[in-house]
Amino acid sequence: MRDKNLQELFEAYQDKPIAYMPIYAKITGSVTSGILLSQIIYWDSVMDHAEFYKTDKEFSNDLSMGIDELAGAKSKLKKLGIIEIERKGQPAKTHYKLNIDVLIALITSYRKNRQLDIGKTDNLMSEKLTTNITETTTKTTTKTTLLPKKYSSLQDITDIDIKEIADRYKVTIGFVKLQKEKLENYCESFGRRYKNYKSALRNFVLGDIQKNIENRHYQNSKFQVTRV
Repeated sequence: MRDKNLQELFEAYQDKPIAYMPIYAKITGSVTSGILLSQIIYWDSVMDHAEFYKTDKEFSNDLSMGIDELAGAKSKLKKLGIIEIERKGQPAKTHYKLNIDVLIALITSYRKNRQLDIGKTDNLMSEKLTTNITETTTKTTTKTTLLPKKYSSLQDITDIDIKEIADRYKVTIGFVKLQKEKLENYCESFGRRYKNYKSALRNFVLGDIQKNIENRHYQNSKFQVTRV
């Protein structure tokens, strides 16, 4: 009987795990929003950082989250500027777009401001994070205005840029070069163009890092179940 119970427990763990990153709950001030953000980042990676559509019912089933909980989490992510949500098409479907630059700005801001108390009210959390996003966006806009043609092609990305990205995400230069080659192949295969290829390369690097984290999380889950 015990072996049968263990087998049932093992089978129950075979459902695909949802990779949850605590940092996402910290920057949003909500565990529910953090879980939803983790799933949105997963689909952003699957779709090669392109816009994707997903129904509320699908998200609710995937995350075992109530419709009201889901609506609240979506609202918080949208207010913080992390995602863009738009209903379009015939029949109308809800499309999602991840704003990777805003996400990076929030994580960077949180790490630089360790005294930020995630136990404070949502209003205080949103006020501080919105201020940081506004400042970061202003700086980015200024740089873009000064250098409108910079990184308008893959050839604009230099070895210095590759090293900068490698240092930023704590990966090897070879890893970044591999992502650059994947980006180049993707553009050639699908005719995709980007306004800023350095930003696109950062997205490819971050997306692959996310996939590796999710794979390790899944493998660790399987290992722990096996030990049981």
